[in-house]
Amino acid sequence: MKDIVITPKPLILLIGPSGSGKTTLANALSRDYGLKQLASYTDRPRRSADEIGHTFVSPDEFDKLRPDMAAYNIFNGHQYGATYQQLDQTDIYVVDIPGYWDLMRNYRNRPFLTFVLGATSTVCARRMRRRGDSDEMIQKRLENDAKAFAGMYDLPAVRLDASCPIRRLEERISSILLQYSGNGIIHSSVSASPETDILKESMITE
Repeated sequence: MKDIVITPKPLILLIGPSGSGKTTLANALSRDYGLKQLASYTDRPRRSADEIGHTFVSPDEFDKLRPDMAAYNIFNGHQYGATYQQLDQTDIYVVDIPGYWDLMRNYRNRPFLTFVLGATSTVCARRMRRRGDSDEMIQKRLENDAKAFAGMYDLPAVRLDASCPIRRLEERISSILLQYSGNGIIHSSVSASPETDILKESMITE
């Protein structure tokens, strides 16, 4: 597919619970549209030898980077974060809720286009189990996400139904990028609540 070139170039933020398909979608956008994905720093161990999506560093290395980070969070005893340099030089950032609010406070170099993916807790648990997470870790993530995403429908973002085929989600994002006019964050034109907008099982695998 043809690469998307836009000036000024917004930073795409992908937000969603663990297992909602953020990483799969980010990888697809990178592969099909030439968008560069931010590999945030973390001091946690890799889940597997070939795991991608993060820059894995030691706790000491992470501490040295900490002053340069615009987004930061701790989960399950491990640190995660993104530096200003990473944010300036990439197109897509898969970010959690604390990191999102850090960006709103700290980062002003580029406008944001924010997309929220949704899937049921049952689907998220199934995907996390498929990628190798333990039952204990899955439960922790589900409990954490239930609190963190309680207000996800209030975020200034475009909501994506993660039950859609990944190609359709890519096309939705690319169409918004091509319509982008430099006005900053795009707000969803649809308002809903968890009670009225149940998101179905996704065809995305992670």
